[in-house]
Amino acid sequence: MALPESSIVEIIIRERISVLAYVNSILHDAHQAEDCFQEVLTQAITRKAEFDDETHVIRWTLAASRNKAIDVIRKKQRQPLQLEDDVLELVEAQWTQKLTGNEDNGHAQTRALSYCLQELTDNNRRIVELRYFDGLKSAAVADALGRSVDSIYKALTRIHSSLRGCVERRLPLEQGGALK
Repeated sequence: MALPESSIVEIIIRERISVLAYVNSILHDAHQAEDCFQEVLTQAITRKAEFDDETHVIRWTLAASRNKAIDVIRKKQRQPLQLEDDVLELVEAQWTQKLTGNEDNGHAQTRALSYCLQELTDNNRRIVELRYFDGLKSAAVADALGRSVDSIYKALTRIHSSLRGCVERRLPLEQGGALK
């Protein structure tokens, strides 16, 4: 059964601060984030499709907010998109878990990833830091390290695979509470 319009608005307004924080993390502009939020709220009220439950509303709101923020960046061309789509999807998944009350798995994933990052070699950890924490493009990482762009792409592919495997092995330990 579809949620009534009043419930949809209530859910989105209740999560306003979290949604704004998420959008602001993409745009780095609180005013633009507020504008995006207002447009998404309007879309939620006027959209033809129906929402099944609160989780559906939250997931749709986060996805619509992300898409709206990316549109703002593309239209303004003021700043480059600093996070790639796959990273944005991971962030969105974390926000969804937080807002729907399923935070334990998210915290376990964060702990597992943190552990796995520490297990990387110094060279690989430096590549990750430059690429994801400093926000450098792969070409800039290559320049900073005196390596070819192709070698950075290959290294990132290996690092991603290594981290994925490590997190998959570590996650059951983190979720089981055996490790804190």
